[in-house]
Amino acid sequence: MNEQLDAAPVFVKVPDGKLHLGDIVISYPTALKQALEHNHPVNREIAILLIHGILHLLAMTMMSRHASGKCTAGNRLF
Repeated sequence: MNEQLDAAPVFVKVPDGKLHLGDIVISYPTALKQALEHNHPVNREIAILLIHGILHLLAMTMMSRHASGKCTAGNRLF
């Protein structure tokens, strides 16, 4: 394995010592539009977007080379 990919860079040390992955922002109007396009309830679309965002944060934190596969697998849950 590539040592540079295995070691996640530390940009800021947080005082509580917890790993902060980042933020997820979901636009309700966009989620509603996409729910209508996919013919399912808006709460399901929001759940899909949330899981998709979490998978992106985890892939970025772990610097995984298989992030796109994880997103596809996560979206298959729905």
